[in-house]
Amino acid sequence: MSTGDQTKPDYLGLLNSISLAETNAGLYLKAWADVTPDPDLKRALWLVAARETTHGEVFRQRIERLGFSLIEKEDPKVAERVRLLGDPGRSDVEKIRTGRRDVRDADIDQFFTSIDARVADESVDQLTRDTLRWYIHEERDSRALLRSVYERMAGPPAD
Repeated sequence: MSTGDQTKPDYLGLLNSISLAETNAGLYLKAWADVTPDPDLKRALWLVAARETTHGEVFRQRIERLGFSLIEKEDPKVAERVRLLGDPGRSDVEKIRTGRRDVRDADIDQFFTSIDARVADESVDQLTRDTLRWYIHEERDSRALLRSVYERMAGPPAD
């Protein structure tokens, strides 16, 4: 993973995980955007898919700038998500409801809190902290954008 005798930062795994997850999210959200008939959902999904893809690339670049390489890990769930979300025969409401069952708000909030802690951690280099700060602001905005469209289409999430 290292390109030299550099000390591996303890947050390198986090950057790697973010890069992989964001790249994958870009794939399945784009698959959904490509088949939804709803113009508002299509615009929101395309925007968020583009952001996710960009986040994956930016974090890959950050890892490389630190002197390391991204460690690719196959996520067996990605192909299935692309297939399900890219299926024009499944309704958008069904896709929204399935996503809400699979992802809990508390887990997302906990992840955001963990990133906020890294942003405040002065042992993390400044550029990485700034990158994480930018990332988490975009993630929160994407979450709010999708939530507003999802609620219009499927109602508020069930508790």
